[in-house]
Amino acid sequence: MIDGTALALILGALALSLYDASLMLFRDEVVFTHGLRGWRGTLGSGLVLGGRYLALPGAWPPGRPLFRACWSDAAPRGPRAPLRALLRALRPLRWATRVQALLLFVGMPLGLWLQVSHAWMFALLIGLYASALGCVAWTWRCRRLFALDRKAFAALAFDVLACPPFAINIVMKLTLRIGLPHAPEDFARRMLPREACDALLLAANVRMHPFESHEEAP
Repeated sequence: MIDGTALALILGALALSLYDASLMLFRDEVVFTHGLRGWRGTLGSGLVLGGRYLALPGAWPPGRPLFRACWSDAAPRGPRAPLRALLRALRPLRWATRVQALLLFVGMPLGLWLQVSHAWMFALLIGLYASALGCVAWTWRCRRLFALDRKAFAALAFDVLACPPFAINIVMKLTLRIGLPHAPEDFARRMLPREACDALLLAANVRMHPFESHEEAP
C-alpha cells in the first residue's frame, strides 16, 4: 500500500508536470504539435480562465514539439535552423522525456506500492537525474540550433535539474522559444491535412470574431 505521504509526493509531481505543461492562450493564438501521426493544431479547450483558453497539448505523451503563435504573426525575420534539422535534434530529448515520465509516474508509484527496497528507489532517482543531466548536455551541444544564448541555456538547465517534473517538458520549453518557421496560417496550410486545416481556420475565425456570421471553408 502507498501511505499518505507517498501519495502526496506522487500527486504533487503530477500536478507540477501538468502545471508546467499547461498554456493559457489568447483568443488569437494557436498551438501546433508534432507527433507520430504528424502535425496537429489546437486553439485550446473550452475552459476559459481570465479570458484565456486552457491548453494542455504537451501533457501526454510528453516530448512532443510544440509551437505557439498568434494568427497575426508574420514569418520570422532572423536566422533559423530548418524545421527538419530541429526535429532531428529534438529526437533524443523526446525519448529521454518519455523515459523520465515512465520512471516518475509509473516506476515510482509501482515501487512505493510494492514497497521495494530503498536501493531500488535510490536507483530510480539516479536514473531520473541522470536522464535530466543528459538532456541538459544534449541541449548545450545543440544550443546554436536551438537558438539559445548562455543566459537562456542557464535558465533552462536550472529549471530542468531543479525539478524532475519540469524536466519532462524540456522539448516543449525549447520549441516554444524557437517559434514557427512560417506565418501560422501558411504553416497550417503546409502541414495539416486540408480538412483539419479548414476546420482549424474556421474555428479560429469564429473565436476571434464571435459576433460575425461565418461560413464553412470550401
